Amino acid sequence: MSLKMSSKYAIRRRYALEEIIQELCDSLTSQKESPSARFQTTLAFTEIFMLTQPPPSPSPSLPTTATKVLRIAVLDSSFNPPTNAHLQLLLKSVDTRNLHLDSELTSSSGSSNSANDNEKNEFPFLFDACLLLYSIENANKNKTSSHGEANPVDRVLMMESLAYEIHDKYSKETTHPAIAHALKNIATGIASAPRFVDKPDAISHSLSSYYSSRNQPQLSSSLSAQSSLPPLTLYFIMGYDTLTRLFDPSYYTDMRKELSSFFATNYVIYANRAGFEPQEVQQFFKTNEAFQSFRHKILRVESEESVTALSSTRVRRLLSGSKQDEGNQSDVNLEVKRLLYEYCPASVADYVLRENLYRQKLL
Repeated sequence: MSLKMSSKYAIRRRYALEEIIQELCDSLTSQKESPSARFQTTLAFTEIFMLTQPPPSPSPSLPTTATKVLRIAVLDSSFNPPTNAHLQLLLKSVDTRNLHLDSELTSSSGSSNSANDNEKNEFPFLFDACLLLYSIENANKNKTSSHGEANPVDRVLMMESLAYEIHDKYSKETTHPAIAHALKNIATGIASAPRFVDKPDAISHSLSSYYSSRNQPQLSSSLSAQSSLPPLTLYFIMGYDTLTRLFDPSYYTDMRKELSSFFATNYVIYANRAGFEPQEVQQFFKTNEAFQSFRHKILRVESEESVTALSSTRVRRLLSGSKQDEGNQSDVNLEVKRLLYEYCPASVADYVLRENLYRQKLL
């Protein structure tokens, strides 16, 4: 699968995404006008496995066993732009040997708990697929590109570029076939609401509709006879700062009820973030009552300091001081280019330069 696409296909893709985003933005506007539907959400999947010439590339596959739980690693972000921090967070999380239950989260005795303490050098479980998810609510307020921001379509196209790169490159760099399968079995999605608790049902509904519309002979015989997806478990990957917002009562009408529904079948994987001291993190874990009720559903993945310090804001600031002539990439400072490719996956950096994103235009 090639990361490149023809100019005609790129134009068609952009138009298609504009229609999807407009539809979801209209849906979101309707929800905001209805107090009873305040926390409803819709979700539409974008097919990243779409080629410029037939035959089409295989779409994400279902488990081969009808009773198997479908485990999906979900990386939800604004992707403004996607960075190597996004990439590394997903890659490390999909290798579930990196996941841990914090001792401070699971036990007051301080005993260490790892997600695979009982199975040394073994996977506690394996993922079936990955999902990159972009939420458009903030984009609904301003659908045009402004200084320091990329418009929603560009963000989705960058997200799709990252997904292609994971599928084409990083799935081949792992020596474990199950991890490779999860990284190849990747999709991208767009959601119309920011709250994590609203997304599992929307994702499940969209996946069911997606697969029911596919050509049934492409599925295994055991699944072809099924009327619905296997049981679905989502693992939402986020930074510690986002985790604290998940347990902020200001986002809920009935926080305990809504979180109970969310954690009944889903998990959270969180990573440390630069700027948060370990003592501050542990204090939050100890004092937040809602968090204590669901601590057994929260896993930690360690990130290197160089990764935790990397943010999309840092990339935007790097480029914002680099003015550009319309349609001209060659005037980008070589040091800026070097840092851009250090901060972002190659496919994303290519896109940023090609589309002249985040840079001030010369008058």
